[in-house]
Amino acid sequence: MKKIITCLFLTLVLNSCKSQTKGFTILGKWQAVEYSGSDGAKGFTHKISNGEIFIFEMKNIVKDKLGNIGTYTFQNNKLHIELAEQDRYYTLYYDEINPERIFLNPVTSDYQIICDEGCAFTYEKQ
Repeated sequence: MKKIITCLFLTLVLNSCKSQTKGFTILGKWQAVEYSGSDGAKGFTHKISNGEIFIFEMKNIVKDKLGNIGTYTFQNNKLHIELAEQDRYYTLYYDEINPERIFLNPVTSDYQIICDEGCAFTYEKQ
């Protein structure tokens, strides 16, 4: 009986560890894989091959796949990237079930929506 209880306990502990989701962090290498939007009548999603890459590092350093180095700030869901003498602004959302997938919606410097019908780039952690 003691062995059965021990086995049940270990099974519960191991299963609970497997079911925990990873926490989100922007740090790492992210590559664009899809673009989603709407033409007003219907939504669409296009796959992106060999998409843009951002590498977010500690101390707010960002790099792209061309080797350009810049800076970024990320607070709440607001992302500002200064890279290759170009400012980019996005609202960032991540998939809570799979935090290695993010959605970047391009916005103005005041974080106002650019795409009236909605648009987003989907990035996956590499």
